[in-house]
Amino acid sequence: MKVKVIFLISLLLLGYGCGKKTTGPDDNSEMLLTDEEQLTIVAAEVAADNGGVMTEVSMAASIAKGGYGGLAKPSSYDTTFTRGWITYSVSLSFYTTQGIEQVFYVPGITDKIIYNGTLTGKRTSTNPDLEIDLNKNASLVITGITSGVLTINGTATNNSSYKFSGKRAKIEAQVQSSYVLTNVVIDKNSNSYVPQSGKIECTFHGTYSRDGVIQAKDVEYNFTVTIEFTGGTQVKVTLPNGNQFTLDIITGDFS
Repeated sequence: MKVKVIFLISLLLLGYGCGKKTTGPDDNSEMLLTDEEQLTIVAAEVAADNGGVMTEVSMAASIAKGGYGGLAKPSSYDTTFTRGWITYSVSLSFYTTQGIEQVFYVPGITDKIIYNGTLTGKRTSTNPDLEIDLNKNASLVITGITSGVLTINGTATNNSSYKFSGKRAKIEAQVQSSYVLTNVVIDKNSNSYVPQSGKIECTFHGTYSRDGVIQAKDVEYNFTVTIEFTGGTQVKVTLPNGNQFTLDIITGDFS
């Protein structure tokens, strides 16, 4: 009889263990990061004013438009320059429509540019309350330059660190995010660098520490957002829980 009781208890404990959900890093991030905090991460990593991936898009388009001085230098050319609070280190290669490599950028003849760049810099803002220590890389291919319709494809990575002060908590995040740019189209003859179409798939990954009502230390998070362009600065962002918001890809404002 005693053996039977022990056996039944063992079965009950096993059943309880199988039925209980294991909480992993993604579960913790969804439970502790509010919609606003997730959006703050998205805005910091995407918006141009924050050194987000749109900064790389606009710089690549600017170079393809011939707007950056000093392009008439040998191909595979490396240079470092600073605009605002961001320092760019870029390596460029130029090609004709036929795929012949050129020694420098030639307006009307250069049809493709291979862009490899690194972005670094530090920024502090009060609205929103944000600190950025920027460390990003991008590898992009810009085509269709002679047609007047720039198409950008490629990848980028982000290893920056951020500090946010929200309504209920202070967040410190060390990110290891990645982006895939697919057919991002920009009108070469327009003064705007806002994409007319295309998309960027953003995989936001990293660890965060939270100091507030709910505290956390070095919690891992991971979520994906796809941004699709329709010609304006406002894009729709859908969070993993299905909630949808509007993000300005230039300023980082969201609603």
